Amino acid sequence: MVGFVLPPLALWPGPGEGVAAYAAMRALFDTLFLIGSWALGAGALAVAWRAGLSPRWALWALRLAGALALAGGTGGLLGGAAAALAGPAIALSVLALIGVAVSLWPRAALAAPAAGQSPP
Repeated sequence: MVGFVLPPLALWPGPGEGVAAYAAMRALFDTLFLIGSWALGAGALAVAWRAGLSPRWALWALRLAGALALAGGTGGLLGGAAAALAGPAIALSVLALIGVAVSLWPRAALAAPAAGQSPP
């Protein structure tokens, strides 16, 4: 949407014809982004409170990212300035999820049977 819809609308020929269309599409994009930050926040919180995951710093970072994403999404949809929290929450959750994935990698590789072998 950002690459294929908004730029042509911004360059719409004619004086002021594309302004309303651009404003409507930009509002739709912002709304969908903030709803997506809600989904990210709920997912991050769900993963962060699952028992048995590590490292602890990544789980606390996920909890913080989830709270920031929920706050940013809610604040943005209510018209507040809290929408600016959504971007940093997404970046923090990506870093924390990479930490969780790296910690799970050795366990997953050890648990998988080798090719041609049956599991124990």
